[in-house]
Amino acid sequence: MSQVVLPVTILANRLATSEGYDFQIILKQLKSPEYVNDKLLKSELSLLVTKIQKLLQSSSEFDLWKGCHTSVVICTYNPLVLCSHGSQLLGSIFTKLEQKFKYYSTTVSTEQGRVLLETLVFAVSTLMDLMRGKPTLSREGLIPKLKNIIPTLISLTQFDPKLTLQTLQKLLIKNTTTFRPFANKLRIVLSNLLAKDYHYFDKKVQKEICDTFAYLHLIKIQAQQPVDASEAHHNTFNDETWRNGIMSVLYEFKPLIQLSGEIIDIEQDKDLSILINHNLPQSINQKLLSGINEILPTLNLDMNKPLTLWDLPKRLNLLSDLLISFISLPTPYPIRVPIGYINTICEALLSITTNFLPLKRDLRQDVELISVIDQVLPQIQFVGIKIWNAAFKNLGKLLLSEIPSILGSLELFIPLTKKSSNINFAKCKSLKNELLELFKLINRLLYQMGQSTDVTNLIKKLVDIALTLTDSTSLVSNLFNSQNELLTKKTSNSNKNNKQKKQKRDNAAGALSDLYTHSNQFIQSTSIELYNQINLFLISVLSNQILPSPQQVKVIKYAIVNSFYFNNKTQSIPDTFKCLLRTLVLFPGNERVSILPIAVTVLKEHGDEVLDVLSHARLPLSMIHQVSELAAIELKDDQDENTHPEIDSKEDSMSASALELAHMEDETVTSNKITPNSDSEKNIRESLEDIDQTKVLKRKLMDDEEVVFSEAATVSKRTKIEQEVPVEDIVVPVQVTEEATVNILVETKDDFKKDKEAFLEDDNDDDNDDDGSDFEIPAIDLSDDDDDAV
Repeated sequence: MSQVVLPVTILANRLATSEGYDFQIILKQLKSPEYVNDKLLKSELSLLVTKIQKLLQSSSEFDLWKGCHTSVVICTYNPLVLCSHGSQLLGSIFTKLEQKFKYYSTTVSTEQGRVLLETLVFAVSTLMDLMRGKPTLSREGLIPKLKNIIPTLISLTQFDPKLTLQTLQKLLIKNTTTFRPFANKLRIVLSNLLAKDYHYFDKKVQKEICDTFAYLHLIKIQAQQPVDASEAHHNTFNDETWRNGIMSVLYEFKPLIQLSGEIIDIEQDKDLSILINHNLPQSINQKLLSGINEILPTLNLDMNKPLTLWDLPKRLNLLSDLLISFISLPTPYPIRVPIGYINTICEALLSITTNFLPLKRDLRQDVELISVIDQVLPQIQFVGIKIWNAAFKNLGKLLLSEIPSILGSLELFIPLTKKSSNINFAKCKSLKNELLELFKLINRLLYQMGQSTDVTNLIKKLVDIALTLTDSTSLVSNLFNSQNELLTKKTSNSNKNNKQKKQKRDNAAGALSDLYTHSNQFIQSTSIELYNQINLFLISVLSNQILPSPQQVKVIKYAIVNSFYFNNKTQSIPDTFKCLLRTLVLFPGNERVSILPIAVTVLKEHGDEVLDVLSHARLPLSMIHQVSELAAIELKDDQDENTHPEIDSKEDSMSASALELAHMEDETVTSNKITPNSDSEKNIRESLEDIDQTKVLKRKLMDDEEVVFSEAATVSKRTKIEQEVPVEDIVVPVQVTEEATVNILVETKDDFKKDKEAFLEDDNDDDNDDDGSDFEIPAIDLSDDDDDAV
């Protein structure tokens, strides 16, 4: 049965006057599949499209906004309208976009105009995506209009790149041939954005700029010089232009890295000097067709103006963003990535540090310059970490062979105190964001390495740094440290102008009182992202290697304290902390004390299957064991029963062993004391003659008191234990000699009741029942005379 819907004519007539919620209802009704009917195409649907066209041609911004959204909805959910009227709607929307762009400054002067411009670009992009891929619709409706749409979007990019770059990227990928005539125009616009305004945009827009610049290299640029006849036989690759773009970025790193030689004395390290001067990629042809060297302006660094040194990491960050786009974006064909050059550049960047290399001699006296250099060098090193992080994220196992050299280079990023090998934790806190990226890279490396992870100096240092970074930082700690000095200065001047100074002191105290009374409000807490990355790092290290005991204890304290903190504050514990607690229980390292009780207490409200199994170990039921060469045990009767089974000895061949067992039985067997009885030997010997051997289990205790259980081969189905035997009903001798061999009968209480008469049929002398206490096996004192008597 078809769904009853409103006629399209009613919705079309209501469209012009609808506002707010009414307009939303109309759009929702237009999504109905009942309107996908070719009988409605020339009547009701045609009327709807006419009403939409009227809205799109209106001078009212609100009507134009409604027309854009209605066009997107009806073309998305009604293929009939898309195929028959999609080209007309796209043309009308683009015409309005072109008009608004001509008066761009006036359009964006109001919030309504800004929203309308975004809606027009969104509608054009959506309709192009809907029309693309349909052969006839694309050929006749989309391609002819792209010649006007593309230049307009490129011109709009220079004013608002955030608005148009994603649409241009789709056109570069899907309509590469159509985009070719406009490639140089877009290159000029992107060059201006990269050279002048790049660092004014947020991170998302910066990434869009770099991605669009990389996608420009999907368009093959014709060679301006004739091809050498000797190289005509060489194969051409689809990614030739793309690879030229990568190499043009890589070539720009060498001159910038060489500039660092003006700051630190690279000549002190011959290997580093060779790496920078000879191993870094260098272009033979300085004018590549797709080069970046003509786009970026030259750097002006002046040692007399220390702040100009910040231009060096600024340029390196721009190059790294471009390189990351080239190696991470999806392409319609495989690309060749020069992994060796990338690793060489990253190693050179991370080697620029004053941990082991001195500054240039003529720079050591300028305090301001040294201070700037001390802040600039870690930012230069951080560029190498960014590139490696992106390379491992996208290339993965292709870099496994380089992991040893990578780990060695990453250790250089850890700041050290001057003239010492100790970690500078104060500087580590100032590099918290950079170290977060370092932990992301280390986690990717450890995931690839697995069990081959070694507890190197880098891992040990990173554990200490991780535990330090998670400590909350008080912003007023320095104020408290210098409080005594301030009080001393005030006391020395207290005799001068007391009244005036008292007035000033009161005003100052009123302004700064919160610093002393509510110092806990000036604390910089750790982000949950940093917690997660550090926890993943600790989990990987603990799972694969054993940390030294001091570090293990610190990690345990960190996990427990923070788990309690999150549980009390947010009533929940992050998943990484749960996994860390579980790892500490399963991999305790050299610690002999398990934190299982504490971990269970912390997670009792949240539950953990692994800890639950460890806390309540479960063994299989109804197991029958055979014990070789040893000891006898018997079930105790239920306390309500007043009779107890009697165990007698076997024949003369078994008497000596049984008597020796009774003499050597360990005193740790509680609730079963051995008392002498003159008739016990005879009773045991007579009783064991009639015991069914199919119900017997044998037990063997070795000298080291280890118990080995195996299933009895001769146990019949009749004697299988069908229910769990209470532990308190079994008496197990702990220590015996190797010569002692005693048969053990294991029965349930019900089996004992059923077979009670069978055990006692040949025993006419019944023993007197005791007062309900535990059954006691009589002990027999063995001696040489007794052996002779037996």
